[in-house]
Amino acid sequence: MTENTDHNKKAFIKQQWQLLLVAVMFYTRLPVPKNLPHSEQILNDSRVYFPAIGIAIGVLSALGFVLISTVLPLNIGVALSMVISILATGAFHEDGFADSCDGLGGGWSKEQVLTIMKDSRIG
Repeated sequence: MTENTDHNKKAFIKQQWQLLLVAVMFYTRLPVPKNLPHSEQILNDSRVYFPAIGIAIGVLSALGFVLISTVLPLNIGVALSMVISILATGAFHEDGFADSCDGLGGGWSKEQVLTIMKDSRIG
């Protein structure tokens, strides 16, 4: 019975590791193994790790800022920490912000705003 429990624990840990890597793959440009299983259900299950990915990107950017600003001026540190975040995420959040600005600035009705926000073009 203990052997079965150990097997179940290992299978659970492997599954959770794969879900974490799927979350990393979805929200970042960081490299992950190419042989990860993927489906809509797996992506839905990986959502429990989305906050951890956000924290990791924030820590990465903050660490970059702290290290850079010890040798360069503060404003350069801020700019380069933003570059670190953009490179790590593929400008995921910046693109969402731009879509929101486009929709809120260009739409007169709720339907227009949503149509503009869903459009992949800028401007």
